[in-house]
Amino acid sequence: MFQRQKNWLSDVLWKPKKAHSLEQLRYLHYVLNKNSVINETNRGLLVETLRSIAEILIWGDQNDSRVFDFFLEKNMLIYFHKMMNQKSSNQICVQLLQTLSIMFENIRNQTSLYYLLSNNHVNSIIIHKFDFSDEEVLAYYISFLKTLSLKLNTQTIHFFFNERKNDFPLYTEALKFFNHSESMVRIAVRTLTLNVYRVGDQNMLHFIRDKTADPYFWNLVWFIGSHAIDLDNCAKKEADHLRCDHLKHLVADHLDHLHYINDILCLDIHDLSTILTEHLLDRLLIPLYVYSLVKEKPDIDLVKPRINALLSLYLLSQILLIMSYPPLVSSLVDIILNGDEVDPGATPEASPLPLKKAVSKASSSASIRTFQCPEQTLEESLVAYGVNTEGYMFLGKSSMISLSRDRPKTVHVANSKFYIKEKRKMEGGFLEEKIDDPISTVATKLSGITVPVTDTPLGETNSEVDSLGSVTPTQPHTTDERPVKGQNKELFTKASRIPVKSFVRRSKDFEPDRLFFDTLRSSLECTENDGEALFALCLIYAAIQNKGVDKKLL
Repeated sequence: MFQRQKNWLSDVLWKPKKAHSLEQLRYLHYVLNKNSVINETNRGLLVETLRSIAEILIWGDQNDSRVFDFFLEKNMLIYFHKMMNQKSSNQICVQLLQTLSIMFENIRNQTSLYYLLSNNHVNSIIIHKFDFSDEEVLAYYISFLKTLSLKLNTQTIHFFFNERKNDFPLYTEALKFFNHSESMVRIAVRTLTLNVYRVGDQNMLHFIRDKTADPYFWNLVWFIGSHAIDLDNCAKKEADHLRCDHLKHLVADHLDHLHYINDILCLDIHDLSTILTEHLLDRLLIPLYVYSLVKEKPDIDLVKPRINALLSLYLLSQILLIMSYPPLVSSLVDIILNGDEVDPGATPEASPLPLKKAVSKASSSASIRTFQCPEQTLEESLVAYGVNTEGYMFLGKSSMISLSRDRPKTVHVANSKFYIKEKRKMEGGFLEEKIDDPISTVATKLSGITVPVTDTPLGETNSEVDSLGSVTPTQPHTTDERPVKGQNKELFTKASRIPVKSFVRRSKDFEPDRLFFDTLRSSLECTENDGEALFALCLIYAAIQNKGVDKKLL
């Protein structure tokens, strides 16, 4: 008992008076070291310690470089991992995620950021199996992922994406929450995906196209269509009510979906836009929205599910008002005016649309003009496509560094919770110029100080690792994909593309089928109410005013 009191007394006497100082960080490191095992007694102390560490690091990033040097010397992220892997209460995990989010959001020095991202510590935290049944844990986890996505650029992307291992945990783990019931979670995931796409790294975009685009866009289209059916059911139930709060909420959510789709298309990444457009036309817009315009036709009536014609007119008008991507809007208007050449239940080969990777990887038994649920969940599909889900190996502690760094005195302002509308100025745009040696580039910014990079997303190196975990590079290395015979490395260069007005291919002897157009015209006859006439006029106006619609169709 006397010994415990003596240790407690020495701890109190040693505790620095200044809350923001190198001495305070030394003391917090001592606390973490003395409380390596979490229990009921020290849980509160550890939570407060983690909170204080974030404050000191942010202060040190702008005022005293020795603070961050000490953090790296002691490799204090290891303590975060040890606490995270213990079966402790979610309170510790929440504080860990909050501390990490604050650190990455406010640290401005690029050298410090590179060190934090090295050694796969962050990737390991991303794939950790948190208790997502706790809403607070999920909220801070998604916020952490979103914060990391705001730091992505052509340099930092190599800390997260490993093309050799088909591994991009920041992106693939976030996708699993794209259809979460909480709207703020969905918004954060959408913001993250847009931030990823904006980086424009060629190899990363190849990975997204080949491994994730088809399952993600199919699941996304199914989610949007299911939401439209919920909207239709709600409209029928609340049609006679003066207050339609739930209906208004559903309409706002659906418009958010459309704006997100438009944000992706506006990035003008050709292959991703093509796959997304094909899924929209083949699995949502034509089978669910356009087919629902027709009220009486036996073969069309067989296509299920259906939504109300009034709602269909409204949603189609909103699509043409929000989106202007030429292949999408021109194909949609072409189908409405000239008819669809595909009978309900036809095979993909019968489609007038050019079916590429998106459809070729789907089941051959699936008809191309059907609103249907994906055969696998998104998580199962990612595994089937070969996305790596293995864990990460860690290296020894980083070498102690003492750098004279120019540190800005500004504090980072958090980004909007919704989509990032402004285009960030990226190095290389959509990567016209290639990063031949990302490790060398990072090493230059570190003023010659080396960081352990073996077995990280930066790839393997021919380096010698000493007993302290420091690495001496013997040969520069790059993660750039080696050219594959017959592979187009400039698939995503905007200038190299030929503008496409419509995906629909018509034969020379094609006879237009005015079924959908006649239905649209008959909606203008106000025999009972003017609801359909109003939205029909909105649809016609939107088609005429849309700059992406081929004027030859009109």
